[in-house]
Amino acid sequence: MHHRSCILALLAFTAGCDRATGNEDLPLGALSVGLSGSVNELFHAEGAVLQNSSNVATFAAAFASARVSGAYAIGGFHASGTKQDALTIDLRGVSAPGDYPIGGLLTLHESGGVVRNFALEQGTARITVLNEARLTGEFSAIGITYAGPLELPPDTVVLTSGTVDVPIVRQ
Repeated sequence: MHHRSCILALLAFTAGCDRATGNEDLPLGALSVGLSGSVNELFHAEGAVLQNSSNVATFAAAFASARVSGAYAIGGFHASGTKQDALTIDLRGVSAPGDYPIGGLLTLHESGGVVRNFALEQGTARITVLNEARLTGEFSAIGITYAGPLELPPDTVVLTSGTVDVPIVRQ
């Protein structure tokens, strides 16, 4: 799947990040989406990405990483206690504001240590702002379980009313 390489690159980048606090100079981002179906909640991440030596992602942040021209990986991470949820969105062929298909991954940590992964399918992003520093838009998708505890049946989650307003991080 072509989305997997972009998602893996984004996760590798964020493995060395920590929550930015007290530095107004760091670009802030926000990623938010309503989840319904087998999961009914609001996913929301906001903050700034700060590279450091930590090996654990324990922050809330959203950003876009442009490794290849026209390819963007948007990631949001929300940590609360022992619960760490993550959403990555993969965009390809983006050159200007407009509508684009998306892929990606939603990972939710539930009670009892259960981790559920949903591959994003049938997704669309409407990019409204795209420049050297920022990517803004709206999105929706359907998430299909692809990995997790064997005792859980395959399931879906619907992502609706998603908003993204993130800085573009170039490495």
